Amino acid sequence: MIHKESNQLFIGPYAIDGEGNIRVIPVADMPGRHTGNARHLTDPAGKIYYATMEEDFYEVDVDTTATVWFKYE
Repeated sequence: MIHKESNQLFIGPYAIDGEGNIRVIPVADMPGRHTGNARHLTDPAGKIYYATMEEDFYEVDVDTTATVWFKYE
C-alpha cells in the first residue's frame, strides 16, 4: 500500500519511505501473517490498518510505526 500523505510504501512488516529508508515493525508488536492493509477510517493521514490471518487487526501510526492491536467483533 502506498500511503500518499507520508510518501511511504507499507508492505508486510516494512515501511519504506521515498528515499529508500526501511523501517521494520517488530514481529513482537504485530504478530501473524499479514494479509492486507487499508487507510484508517478516522485518521487516514496518520494511521493505517493491517489485517492478519491469526491476530485480527492492528492500527499502525505511519510516523512512528507504533502499533495497537484490536479485535474486530
